[in-house]
Amino acid sequence: MDNRKRENAFSGLEAAIVMIVFVVAAAVFGYSMISTGMFATQKVQEVTYAGIKQNASVAITDGLIRGHYNEGQ
Repeated sequence: MDNRKRENAFSGLEAAIVMIVFVVAAAVFGYSMISTGMFATQKVQEVTYAGIKQNASVAITDGLIRGHYNEGQ
């Protein structure tokens, strides 16, 4: 009867193993989330700088600009 109680018990070693698995899984998940965030931040920065560069360019005309205006349309 005493041996049966021992077999059903949850030992401290098993609890430590389960805790280590949870900590490792949380670390991997956290690293992947941080990595994804850094990647997204880098892409946003590239798009922002490209927009600023494109917006800051000056339009230079070479020659005469002509226009036509129709009041009826």
